[in-house]
Amino acid sequence: MENWLKSVSAFANGTGGVLVFGASEDGTVAGAKDMETASEIIRLKIEECIVPFPEIHLKEKESNNGKRLLLLEVEAGREMPYYYAGNDTIKAYVRSGKASIEADAQELKRLVLKGRHLTYDTQITGYYFKDFSFVDFCVAYEEWSGRRMNNRRFEAFGLSKGGKLTNAGLLFADRSSVSNSELFCRRWKGTAKKNTGELSDHAKYKGSLIFLINKSIWFVKRNMKNLWREENERKTELPDYCEWSLFEAVVNAFAHRDYLIAESEIQIDMFDDCLMISSPGGMPDGEAIQDKKSNIVLSVRRNPTLADIFWRIGYMKQQGTGLDRIRRIYEKAVNYTPDKAPEFYSDKGQFTVVLKSLNYGEDVQDEKDILYRGVEAVNDADDNKDSGSNRNGGKTSGADIDGSKMNGGDANGDKADGGDINRSKVKGGGMEDSKAGGGGINRNKINSKDIDRRKRNGGNINDGENKIAALNENEKKVLAILKEQPAISTDRISQQSKIAKRTVERTLQSLKKKGAVAREGSRRSGSWRVLVDII
Repeated sequence: MENWLKSVSAFANGTGGVLVFGASEDGTVAGAKDMETASEIIRLKIEECIVPFPEIHLKEKESNNGKRLLLLEVEAGREMPYYYAGNDTIKAYVRSGKASIEADAQELKRLVLKGRHLTYDTQITGYYFKDFSFVDFCVAYEEWSGRRMNNRRFEAFGLSKGGKLTNAGLLFADRSSVSNSELFCRRWKGTAKKNTGELSDHAKYKGSLIFLINKSIWFVKRNMKNLWREENERKTELPDYCEWSLFEAVVNAFAHRDYLIAESEIQIDMFDDCLMISSPGGMPDGEAIQDKKSNIVLSVRRNPTLADIFWRIGYMKQQGTGLDRIRRIYEKAVNYTPDKAPEFYSDKGQFTVVLKSLNYGEDVQDEKDILYRGVEAVNDADDNKDSGSNRNGGKTSGADIDGSKMNGGDANGDKADGGDINRSKVKGGGMEDSKAGGGGINRNKINSKDIDRRKRNGGNINDGENKIAALNENEKKVLAILKEQPAISTDRISQQSKIAKRTVERTLQSLKKKGAVAREGSRRSGSWRVLVDII
């Protein structure tokens, strides 16, 4: 009797469930003889042992062999936590896969919040809004929406209330004081199954969510390979991983992780054949994601305020589409094969996304001249109702792969996302990378004349001594900044160099024409490659 009452507690503390009386665990149907008496006993035991009393329904059902079964339907509770009182103890239970287990301290706190119709990200902290800066967030919001942040918007977005920060606000602050809002990145030697235990690169970061997300992308890009196909004097880069799938997976990890789990962090582990993005906290309903289809997973937002803010800055799409988009965009890669499909795993304490290296073990000889077949169509299907105005007044999809409205950036890519990867000058910046450099996912065209005239040598253009003497003072200043901070935006270049923004944009164009720099990657998470030595 005790076990089924624990399941009643667990169902009421979760998303509900059904218990069947009259059938054994092996599927044998004996049937219930006296339905009225059995129903009364079940109801009395629940009233006696489950506090508070959950909403239940008792129904009869006839089995295939004609025997009658009694179904106990338990609704998802509205007054969590629901406790089981028995054997001189009072405990709350939750579902973990197909089992009902005792709720730990973090789970109890989570149930209390749910019972009050609250979430972790909405809770007000003891930190004052005036004591923190939000450079990363403000720049990202302005780049995407074209509007400036103000105190009213901070309150409206749920980042602050009454002059104090919410947990969501603290997570987006440049100097985040959330102890477990961290990122661990590791590049292991060998494959996931044949890991040598040796690291070739590693880094630990702490800072705002935007800073951590961009550092995630940067670490992966600097540690992955890129294969090239050259046809008709045009090079197409075939990266190990689809950038948009990677970005979706990283944002989902930070948006939906369980911040109540103490001493936990987002972890990215890279191997020769795949990378794994692991975030604390399993599925909210306690079930395993691997037992579901990614395109029909019911969306339950653990941190609704965080998800809403990520949507407002263009980092997230419609609710419940993230996992399916990761899979669909991967399928559009030229070097995709069915065995490279993304995989998703979860248990009670962790959610993991596995992205397979598209180049591992493959000899790329594909003659197609584009990297992503129909990715724009994937985005357009998701964005029919999600488009916005760009700076030129036209309409374009919020997530176009070619970046025509990538955080408000202009078409030539000179304007980078406000949440750019390198934040070494921003307050609250985390630990710097232990390894400099890093390649980007280059979908920009390389000047065919430059390819004919010169060859790349270690990232620089081989022109004798790799030096261009005819640089003016503004060009030298900008070039020096780009060499130290390749992912910096034009706004930040203007701030650091004390050069007007429009002049910075013209200077970047001039440097590109001279072959001194090249833009790599998307407008959101791309970077600049310096191709000459500074003299």
